[in-house]
Amino acid sequence: MTVAVLGSALLLLAAPAAPVEVRFVTLAQGSASGLRQPLRTVVRTAAQWAALWKEHGGTVEPPPPRPPVDFRRDAVIVVALGPRPTAGWAVEITRVDRLPAETVVHVRQRRPAPDALTAQVLTQPYHFVRVPRPRGAVRFRDEPETAPNRAVH
Repeated sequence: MTVAVLGSALLLLAAPAAPVEVRFVTLAQGSASGLRQPLRTVVRTAAQWAALWKEHGGTVEPPPPRPPVDFRRDAVIVVALGPRPTAGWAVEITRVDRLPAETVVHVRQRRPAPDALTAQVLTQPYHFVRVPRPRGAVRFRDEPETAPNRAVH
């Protein structure tokens, strides 16, 4: 019986830890950004945040105020698609999971439906969220698209 109990205990110790969902706060989300390249990153310092926000808001006059972040305890996760040829594109951080060795950021992109009426304008979809400072590596995981975006823009 002792062997069975020890074996069960070892199996429990060897089992992977379940992810813990991390609460996050959206700082900015939309379709017009000065970020001209696709980007997935974690901003961990005030200097990085100031530079990124300046680039992001560079196309708007006056530039939007930068949301405050306490980088002693938080970080900013950034997902930007880069230029898209029409309206109807979107990106969303849907979930953030903490595991013992990494943080996983779940990302969903939406594209306009093939038959959607969309404005013929360049867009740059983005989503910035504040999270408790991640430990270890941060990995981005794409989720399958839901139905194409049929909204008329």
